[in-house]
Amino acid sequence: MGPKAHEEEKATILKNIVGKGCAPRKALPRIDLSNLSSDVKEFVARIPIGGIFPIGPRLKEWQEISGNYIKGQILPGRRKSMEPITKRILDGDYQQMQQFITDSPWDADATMNATMIFCRDEMASPDGVFIFDDTGMGKQGNMSPGVARQYFSETKNIGNCQVAVTGVYAKPIGPSNADMVTWALGMRLYIPKAWDDDELRRQSAGIPAEVRYTKKWRLALDIVSNARDLKVPHRCILADTWYGKIPEFRAKLREWTEPYLLAMPMNELHVVPEDTPILLPGADGNHVGRPRTKPFLPDGVMATTPGRIAKEAKDWTEVCWGEGTKGRLNAKFVRRMIRVCLKGAPTEEIGWLLIEDGADGLKAYLCWGLDGLSVDELVKLAHCRWAIEAYHETIKDQLGFDHFEGRKYRGWQHHAVLTQMAFALLEWLRLKRRGADEEVSLPTLPEVRRILIGVLVDQICSRTQKQEDHKWNHCKDCPLREMIIEAG
Repeated sequence: MGPKAHEEEKATILKNIVGKGCAPRKALPRIDLSNLSSDVKEFVARIPIGGIFPIGPRLKEWQEISGNYIKGQILPGRRKSMEPITKRILDGDYQQMQQFITDSPWDADATMNATMIFCRDEMASPDGVFIFDDTGMGKQGNMSPGVARQYFSETKNIGNCQVAVTGVYAKPIGPSNADMVTWALGMRLYIPKAWDDDELRRQSAGIPAEVRYTKKWRLALDIVSNARDLKVPHRCILADTWYGKIPEFRAKLREWTEPYLLAMPMNELHVVPEDTPILLPGADGNHVGRPRTKPFLPDGVMATTPGRIAKEAKDWTEVCWGEGTKGRLNAKFVRRMIRVCLKGAPTEEIGWLLIEDGADGLKAYLCWGLDGLSVDELVKLAHCRWAIEAYHETIKDQLGFDHFEGRKYRGWQHHAVLTQMAFALLEWLRLKRRGADEEVSLPTLPEVRRILIGVLVDQICSRTQKQEDHKWNHCKDCPLREMIIEAG
């Protein structure tokens, strides 16, 4: 094939490789393409698989295969399980890839920590936040680790699925609401209680003896604890109502002096104004019955809920927290300094109750350790939580996180860590392409992914051209043509 035909074929390939949600092509020229290939090599080289820098043949092989797996996840294709990934990589060996993912003894936790250290050094600052949520992966059968009929967040229904608790770091940067740098803090596979007594399934899935049923909020705390150990700078913790409504979750964060801004149910949280008098046990000499053992409210004082406060509030303030794709993002807000009550008894949990009245109805947030912030600042923090929803969407739609077909616990861990690495790579490239000018919007992640695909395809084109007698323009098994077919 001549140079002209080669360029025409490559242009056709790049035109057809357009991922879901990609921005218009006119946005691409502002992305700096210099050193992109070397940046990818630097990323892979700086994150050792198993936490040990490659010093021997096996470690070097692990490092190479991990890079190929990440490339295969980033490249287009309808399926991102091991076999299709191997087909996208020149000289790919499916058995080698399967052994690396399913059976190799490399330490997933150490690899994740190395990824977090890289991201901490390259993309973190004290302005960032930790965000927690869980996500489901639909599954058939009952032998994949952790699979059960349980709440599936994507469908809002009960379904047969695996569930993973996820933590991400997010930092607003740039003028647009979409200018958010995000990377993973970790992922924990939720093991339902029914699995604890099912030794046959546990052995079949290779679940270690120490991995047992653990409540999701405890898994989230485990991720927080690990991030604290790695000294990842952050401002506060964000989570939805499934975590926010758990008193033990909030109590542990306060014990660690971790400020939080958590979504709360409108009618399940009970509060009183912060300045409400609190009576100690024995203070009420007229009390009849068993002696009180906990602080209590004065007679006639009843705890209220965010829903009641919203109905009675007259001092709503409109706040705009950013620019979205459809214009200004704004809603009405009111806040109160409150004390939380549990089972009618006042607690030591004091903070801002922030209530939102927006397009999606009323929402409430409990803010602790953020007393000095204005309403505008609290609102901007509260609306950083969309970053984890975008993260889940990206790792599934573009990186194939939910395409994993293995039935081993170790394999799932390896796949999860490499997916988090692939996402971190795209975010790092995205940040590097923008440069230091904070007035310039970040390129979107699909833009960067498409450009990176172009670089990878160019490398494959160059390598394939060098192979004698390989008429790749007419070869049915050519990986480039397979990409076009799958991407189309």
